[in-house]
Amino acid sequence: MDEIGRTHARILAALWALEGSAWLEVQSEIHEAYKEMPFWILLAPDMLPIEAHRHFLRAVEPELAALGAYRVTVSYKSSADGHALCHGFFDDLDQMQCALTPEGWGEPIRQDLGALSIFRLGRKPSPSSGPKPRNAANATKRQ
Repeated sequence: MDEIGRTHARILAALWALEGSAWLEVQSEIHEAYKEMPFWILLAPDMLPIEAHRHFLRAVEPELAALGAYRVTVSYKSSADGHALCHGFFDDLDQMQCALTPEGWGEPIRQDLGALSIFRLGRKPSPSSGPKPRNAANATKRQ
């Protein structure tokens, strides 16, 4: 694992340690081609995005110097009334610092629930893998 991979792993470990208290779930990956390290954070409906963001920055800031040319982005989402809500997307440190105040946040944007598919909690369970009738027409005739 290279240095960026180790840095990413340390950040993820710190963020995953906060799952269940600061947010429900965190997902991330490294986009080598774009020199980007995006983070997606799933909030519970009663969690305040600004509070989650404070926790996020506390976990990420000690690692910023090790990122070199990579930039961190973060997106906060939740689910409500059958829709995904995007509370904020921040793609540079200035925006992230601004989001430490209420003025740094806009109104949540309603999206299709598919916007939550990156999260384990947002994925639909797979269909049952139990046995299926080999021939539905024959099953009907036997009744």
